[in-house]
Amino acid sequence: MFDDIKSAKEIVNFIRDEANKRQIKYLIVGVTGGLDSTVLVGLCKLTEIPVKLYYIAINEYGCQTPSKIDSNILALEAWCDETVQVCILHREFNRICSMIDDGQLRDKTISELKRRFVMLTLHTYADHYKGLVVSSINYDEFALGLFAKYCMGDILPFKHIRRREIREIAKQLNVSDSIINKQAIYEKSIPTLDGRVPLTNKVHDQMLSSKSKQIESPSL
Repeated sequence: MFDDIKSAKEIVNFIRDEANKRQIKYLIVGVTGGLDSTVLVGLCKLTEIPVKLYYIAINEYGCQTPSKIDSNILALEAWCDETVQVCILHREFNRICSMIDDGQLRDKTISELKRRFVMLTLHTYADHYKGLVVSSINYDEFALGLFAKYCMGDILPFKHIRRREIREIAKQLNVSDSIINKQAIYEKSIPTLDGRVPLTNKVHDQMLSSKSKQIESPSL
């Protein structure tokens, strides 16, 4: 049975030990206002190591101003009493996108470039501040290979727990229900023979678990 309190303490100790071992001054976390990154911020705060939070705004279809940033980012700031630095990288990203000529691969390529661009930006800040990039990727995503493709953080404290278990830790940290129940863009619906139907968090967890259940759970 999953012990959310014990698991949370183990993650906090792991992050603190890694930071101390590497003589790190700051923990660098990329936030989205979603479940995983919010819980990660809460646990990083418990290490008592200074945390720097970044929201990397990338939108190749138009500039997103800070006033239009997801309301959950504002809720996150209020909850953790930290300021989220908003980094708008549209112009730089647009220059790269303009070089992609293949229309069939363009959307997929841009989607993958976004994730890589975000991580490169976080690592740039980490190098500048002598920080450690802490990734919020969870066990299911790690098992499916998303870590290798997109989320190359310095450490992965969630790689041994599933997303449904992160929700249990979120409750212990008193994360708001709006964040706990928020779904990522790619989770909102799935294709079926009758069209697209809503994809709940429960169904999404079951889908990820079914794909990764035969892969041995990595440990810290």
